[in-house]
Amino acid sequence: EISKKNTLSFLVVIFCLTTHVQFINGNDLVTTAITADQILDHHATTQSPVVKNFNGKVLAYITPWNTKGYEISLKYSVKFDYLSPCWYTVDQTLSITGQHDENLPWLTQLRALSNTPKIVPRISLNFDPKSMKTLFTMNTRINTLVAEMITLCKMKNYDGIVLDTGHLTASIHTMRSEYFSFMGYLSREMRKNNLLVGAVVSPWISRESSNGFNYEDYEKLQPLFDIFSVMTYDFSRSAGPNAPIGWQKNVVLNLISPEKRSEYAANLLLGIPFYGYDWSTTPDAIVGHTYIEHLQLYKPEFTWNSEEHEHFYKYKKDEIEHTVYYPTLKFIQDRLESAKLIGHGISIWEIGQGLDYFYDLL
Repeated sequence: EISKKNTLSFLVVIFCLTTHVQFINGNDLVTTAITADQILDHHATTQSPVVKNFNGKVLAYITPWNTKGYEISLKYSVKFDYLSPCWYTVDQTLSITGQHDENLPWLTQLRALSNTPKIVPRISLNFDPKSMKTLFTMNTRINTLVAEMITLCKMKNYDGIVLDTGHLTASIHTMRSEYFSFMGYLSREMRKNNLLVGAVVSPWISRESSNGFNYEDYEKLQPLFDIFSVMTYDFSRSAGPNAPIGWQKNVVLNLISPEKRSEYAANLLLGIPFYGYDWSTTPDAIVGHTYIEHLQLYKPEFTWNSEEHEHFYKYKKDEIEHTVYYPTLKFIQDRLESAKLIGHGISIWEIGQGLDYFYDLL
């Protein structure tokens, strides 16, 4: 009898999930021809989150300033391989700070789940190039900082860390050998302690730019790291797409040489933004709840940018025209399909900013 009940419960869950996938497609929500009313009617409608639909690795960032991310990470935990709360920074004194942002009740809830993702908090190097040079050229400073990272992981029972050096990329390229030496030492020490180690890297914006990482950089670091999160968003400098799909694909191909693709792609996590921008005289970031308020107030008509695979809409406020780019289901699905073809994973910035029905695609 117990077995029959369990089987029936399983079938009900699968039926609901399958029905919802059909429901999304049947209502043409994963489409270029989306409407404001369709989004308003369905954005909060989700079904059982018990199945992971995307086979690649998924890392989700969570920030303390968008606390909905904690709720999403618990509700859809099976969708994520790694969760990276953004609590910690390394300051000018080369010490780890940010312990005041730790969410210990959330960690307890997360670890009580049967399918807990790996917990790999982000540690951001939040200092200027001068401090970076001090760190990279003094072995005692490097040893102390790495030891502090390992101690943090052991004390908090983390699975590892994701080190964010993204904003220092331009400076790093003036001291490449020191950077690779530091990253190699970090990797060896973390792995000695059975800890995962990830890196956040900046992509090139154009082929004329030499600041971003290329495949030579990636091939040096790939054997040393478990996760590479690439910040493929914030592309436009004026009203335009946030994460053009052509650029994103080229970033991946620029990082992985063709002969290494089958070997190296799985650990590369392409950044997908779950936020957008409201462009007028100046750009303002827009997150899920603000986006829904826009749709309720302005009922805008969407335009699909067929080259970059992003939706946008326009509205007027105080006689000033605004252009808004924010992810839709079609935006996300196209990037997931591209990831499947190439074989890489994704990283999401960040899950407190998205809409609930996004997670049915993952």
